[in-house]
Amino acid sequence: MPEIWFKPGDPRLYIAIAAVWDFGQRWLAPHYPPGVYKHRTMEDKNRLDEEWAVLNFQAFREKHKKQN
Repeated sequence: MPEIWFKPGDPRLYIAIAAVWDFGQRWLAPHYPPGVYKHRTMEDKNRLDEEWAVLNFQAFREKHKKQN
């Protein structure tokens, strides 16, 4: 079995890290509406964060449902 861990400074390490980040960006890229949002309370902020999380998850499922 080939060794999968890279030593610090190994150029392949940077390529592997870039590949993982690229994979995450393509599969999980969340979308947040542009702008600055001010909230009166932390509960309001948390509620909006939860709404965005739900919308992002729904978009993720729809995107990958179409691919299957």
